[in-house]
Amino acid sequence: MLTPEERRGIEEQERKWIAKEKYRAEVREKLQEKPARKFNWVLTTIGIAVAVIIIGVITLFYIKGPLNH
Repeated sequence: MLTPEERRGIEEQERKWIAKEKYRAEVREKLQEKPARKFNWVLTTIGIAVAVIIIGVITLFYIKGPLNH
């Protein structure tokens, strides 16, 4: 038969084991999650710059008219 002290010791060990397993499950879940996509500021900036240049070129041709040679 187990003494009350031995029972408490076993219960404490089990609580620790359960806490460790719970933490391990959380870590596994985090590792399996797909990382969130980061917003790509470089591509966005380049895209906006290209759009502004195209609009600027079209506006210049519209204002100046056809090129005279």
